[in-house]
Amino acid sequence: MYIRFFLILMCTLVLAACVRIETKTEQNTFQSTMAALEVQSHSQIGLSAVNMETGKKLEWRADERFKMASTVKLPIAVSVLHLIETHKLTLDKMIRIEPYELVPGSGKMGYFLTKPGLELSIYNLLEPMIAISDNTASDILLAEVGGPQAVRQYLYNNGLTDIWIDRTILQLFLDSSGLTYIPSQKQRSLQDWKKRFDAVPDEVELRIAERLHGDTRDTTTPKAMTALLSQIQEHKILQPREAELLLEIMSHTENKSPRIGKLLPKEAKLMHKTGSWWGAVHNYANDVGIIVTPKGEHIAISVYTASEGGSSLEMQAQAIAEVANITYNALS
Repeated sequence: MYIRFFLILMCTLVLAACVRIETKTEQNTFQSTMAALEVQSHSQIGLSAVNMETGKKLEWRADERFKMASTVKLPIAVSVLHLIETHKLTLDKMIRIEPYELVPGSGKMGYFLTKPGLELSIYNLLEPMIAISDNTASDILLAEVGGPQAVRQYLYNNGLTDIWIDRTILQLFLDSSGLTYIPSQKQRSLQDWKKRFDAVPDEVELRIAERLHGDTRDTTTPKAMTALLSQIQEHKILQPREAELLLEIMSHTENKSPRIGKLLPKEAKLMHKTGSWWGAVHNYANDVGIIVTPKGEHIAISVYTASEGGSSLEMQAQAIAEVANITYNALS
């Protein structure tokens, strides 16, 4: 363990002194560092990053597929804001939410929705979907834009063909638990969902976990997500007003488990969206966003991790922090 840590530390220090990853020696150092981090975190790591002013890039498994988890909420938000800018939706449109629409992973909204009668504007759904990763807000907004296929088609139309959105968040929970029966609306509640998920036998959870690990639905490549981030920052996929609104909301993302921002200098700014999914065997921890350097340069970065067993979300979060620090030192 200590030997591995020393290897990671030394490789990181060497790479931090590099302004570019161009020479063979620098490339070998980078590869050694990433390989060591994968061993340390018991995970596969995917990285795609680009300095949008200089064009310098850093990649590792950038074309491999990783589960998006809650980073899927970024393209959902983009689709919502596209309908805003084309006047098909408005930010102040009020949407009524019923208790039976609550999705697991929506604790804060569940606190306010114990009885019928909650209405929220689209803006007040966008904020919790991104900032606190509320799953109910995500599925409500996903329905507003026409469902997973509508978002996927919009991404395709903008050249983003490797971000695959196939299911709602609720469908993801159902598929990952093995539940095939959806209770009636009157029976649904966060407490009821928890009881049903807790009742799934361990052997069923293990079997499903292995099957889902190889499922390519609701996955992306790090390169594709970085391309989306770049299009947001450059006001290509959204008009300036909507793009800047999204980036502002992304700057509010809670950091209960610090990832990209953990080791960055205090002077750097970060707008990002995290994603986590934990299962009986494999964990998935991600973070994607825009880093603004003190010089005003913008680094679009996507870091994805998939554990191979023996890992934890904390270990993966630390690996993401290390990768982000390496990237910042190499590209800024």
